[in-house]
Amino acid sequence: MKDKYSGLSNEERLKRYKKENLTLLISAIICSIVIIVISILFFVYELDKTISIGFLLLLPFSWWIGYFIPKKENDKKIKELEKK
Repeated sequence: MKDKYSGLSNEERLKRYKKENLTLLISAIICSIVIIVISILFFVYELDKTISIGFLLLLPFSWWIGYFIPKKENDKKIKELEKK
């Protein structure tokens, strides 16, 4: 995969990857809060409970796909840059 920060210096690339990790965490937390609130609203207003349960069951998978995998890739790139 092509490195999107290839034209920058190593220090700048490190900053960008660390900032990207923080952005991933913040967006994952916000999305989780939204999903949990939607699920609670489905329960409170006695709407379809299976959809609410489905949202809650898919939450760990969304964290895995949306946060852990990209963070793992960024951490690999950070380690490579710190070795240089």
